[in-house]
Amino acid sequence: MAIDGTLDEVADTEANALYFGRMSRGQHQSPFPQVRCLYLAEVGTHALVDAVFAPCRVAEQRLAPLLLSRAVQPGMLVMMDRGLVSAAELSALVHQRQAQALARLKAKQSTHAEQVLSDGSYLLTLHPVGLPDVQVRVIE
Repeated sequence: MAIDGTLDEVADTEANALYFGRMSRGQHQSPFPQVRCLYLAEVGTHALVDAVFAPCRVAEQRLAPLLLSRAVQPGMLVMMDRGLVSAAELSALVHQRQAQALARLKAKQSTHAEQVLSDGSYLLTLHPVGLPDVQVRVIE
């Protein structure tokens, strides 16, 4: 399984513009209101298993815990793209669901190896805020 997000355009109505908003950069803004979408998809078939939608300015990181808590099943392997920078917290949430996560960590999170494995990877315990510690295998 993989978690990935995108922005999609919605119909250009006043209600959509008020709720979803428009992305802007300087004096320019998107021509249509946009919705933030975060998907849990099966990697091989690209079948969407679950999705969360929010106004365009809501970060994927805020939506991911909701998606993980309702869609991840025991035994799943969940890959997270680099846009989900809170990989430590999300990995802990996946672990709580008795599933496995494959994600990028910030460089400063993998500074000391607790146990080096025969293939050069190593074990490290992460301490996500507000969640139980989770041991991860780091592959550089």
